[in-house]
Amino acid sequence: MVLEQCTRSVWKPFWGGVLVALAAVLMSGAAGARQATLERVTVAAGWMPGSATRVTFEVSADVPLAIYTAAGPDRIAIDLEGVSSAGVILSHPEGQIADVRAGWIAPGTTRVLLTLRRPAKVARVERSTVDGVTEVGLVLAEMDRAAFDARAQGDAARWPAPRKPRLSVSGAPTQPLVMLDPGHGGVDPGAIREEVAEKDIALTFATEFAAALLSSGRYRVALTRETDVYVGLRDRVSLAREAGADVFLSLHANTVTVGSVQGAAVYTLSDTASDGEAAALAALENGADFFGTPDGGAGESDVTRVLLDLARAETDTRSRTLARAMVPALAQTAGIVPRNPHKSAGFRVLKAPDIPSVLVELGVLSDAADRRRMQSPVWRALAIEGLIDALDAWTIEDAQMRARARQ
Repeated sequence: MVLEQCTRSVWKPFWGGVLVALAAVLMSGAAGARQATLERVTVAAGWMPGSATRVTFEVSADVPLAIYTAAGPDRIAIDLEGVSSAGVILSHPEGQIADVRAGWIAPGTTRVLLTLRRPAKVARVERSTVDGVTEVGLVLAEMDRAAFDARAQGDAARWPAPRKPRLSVSGAPTQPLVMLDPGHGGVDPGAIREEVAEKDIALTFATEFAAALLSSGRYRVALTRETDVYVGLRDRVSLAREAGADVFLSLHANTVTVGSVQGAAVYTLSDTASDGEAAALAALENGADFFGTPDGGAGESDVTRVLLDLARAETDTRSRTLARAMVPALAQTAGIVPRNPHKSAGFRVLKAPDIPSVLVELGVLSDAADRRRMQSPVWRALAIEGLIDALDAWTIEDAQMRARARQ
């Protein structure tokens, strides 16, 4: 659809097309087409460097998008193909968005209409699917007036629904599977200091760690992400469970704004944080899940909850045993924080009830020495050597503990 036609027909008063919407509903029902539903549109602004506003759609299926831009007034329209908008919940406008509306514009197509306070573009589209609900996040970035007006004269930008990525597992089937989870990614850079991003540190380390694990001949390996893409926290846990992982290691780089600290630290899951620093870090890491949904629990039976609690109790013990093995191994090879190197808090990414899970903060990006170390291939090789030694020792101890428990 060219913009001139779009201007004449689509930018007219948005709620004037009641008959068109009714006809769309009837035609959809007559055709027997199965529609996805748009359930919620959320606008958030001002918390992420480099983007003023984020718009998130909750849709019952992953669908293709067409994005139009128009000037006078400045608007962005997002068409969701094969989607019904009945009962959609809209958030209040924020940031660059002065108004947000949603409705059917044609049989099988819902439009979300964003009226802008100043020129902006959709800089990135991120998708995350959990429990049958797809969250499509649009990152809006400011642009100058001339560039915006030029974009408004063009055709729609189209974003097809992506195919589900295939999880790649390497190694012999009989070996234990280590799931490596490079933190953050894509539109979520994590901590940034001196133009060094946590997401890049984590991915580089995870890639080299995976290669070393495979070279040992003792482990299978999979990664929650192999490139610079965003993966939701619950998706990371789901990927590990889908692959049948035996252990889950989430890799990050810490940062502090008050005081000075350096070295690696190891974190496990607990309902109560071991200290204020661990609680603050967990809140920061959990806040990265801006497309995530609340933790499960609603609708579970009493029996299910009891079984999950029992599984988590055993898994938490195994996770703490692994963390205790990692601390001295990292101390000998890479260096650890001098005080309380093993901490615990409510990290969402560690909540698999049946997989021992540990979060490793490789160092502190706000410390110049740590920042240099994490960028050094020599330091990374030493740290990886320590982590593999810890995995080897834990694998033996864990097998013995489980054998005793079965007796």
